Amino acid sequence: MKNCSVLLCLALAGAPLASAEAWDAALPASLDRMAENYYQPVVQTVFGTFTYAYSSLPSPFSRWLEEGLGTAMTRTSRLKLLNRSAAAAMDPAFAKEYGDFFAQADGGALLHGNYFDEGGEVRVRLELTSVADRTLIGVSEFRVPKRSLPQGLAVDPSKAIVKAADDLGQLLPPKSHGGLEVSVSTERGAGAVYRLDEEMTILVTANKDAYAKVYSVNAAGEVSLIWPNQYGGSGRLSAGAVTRIPSDEEKRAFSFVMVPPLGTEFIKVVASTLPFARNEEGFASLGKDLKGVITRGVAVKQAAASAERAEALASYVIMDRRR
Repeated sequence: MKNCSVLLCLALAGAPLASAEAWDAALPASLDRMAENYYQPVVQTVFGTFTYAYSSLPSPFSRWLEEGLGTAMTRTSRLKLLNRSAAAAMDPAFAKEYGDFFAQADGGALLHGNYFDEGGEVRVRLELTSVADRTLIGVSEFRVPKRSLPQGLAVDPSKAIVKAADDLGQLLPPKSHGGLEVSVSTERGAGAVYRLDEEMTILVTANKDAYAKVYSVNAAGEVSLIWPNQYGGSGRLSAGAVTRIPSDEEKRAFSFVMVPPLGTEFIKVVASTLPFARNEEGFASLGKDLKGVITRGVAVKQAAASAERAEALASYVIMDRRR
């Protein structure tokens, strides 16, 4: 079969092989069936994240899938795709950020899922979840033949990326945690995919008033402090409030625009109930010693025993605008 679009190549799990045109017609109906028992005749829907297996890591396939599903949803009758990303809405820490939006949508839902590399195919499992009460509305599965994907489009994260995620996942010693909790996401979710030149907003929240440092680990493995920085940012988090980085005011001075190198990057947030002893220079490379750089940066001004500290991690992919 020659290369074709996502709409022409998706095959529903368990269904016999049929023509590309048949799958083109079947996908919108399969999406509609996810909401067939929902009380709303039309479900206002936004995209969540689509990540590899159960790793919470994205790959370029994530964005390819999202864009293909967006095209399919122009032909659904039960699901209406709203032109806003609210992927972070599934994290209770960010629920208030989207509460008014979904109240206006009246019964809004999030379409999100996982995909699995199964040899010559990619199995996709989608879930439609009510944002109001987190109940599962419906599930759909289908398979994408790999021969239908754009040449070179990566499906699974590399072993190096998986290792980097593991290395960054737990940096603070358990004894320092206390009751402080911190969460981080992007406006497209904690496993988002961006194309070159697109802008990213980082969302951070904590359950207590706290001080925070936001680090970036780029695809080359270099660590940088990106907030607070010399252009703005107080480094303060207010309990229960969502801090958007950059804020509207900070956007006059800096923004996060996607530039090479392509690949997976990480956002690491460390927070403390006491001020940090120092802030590194913003946006400057601090080297590739992931654990060393960040753990050195969490020293506080007073005795460490009196500070509660917490950490959070999110990943995203930068991909070429042409795929």
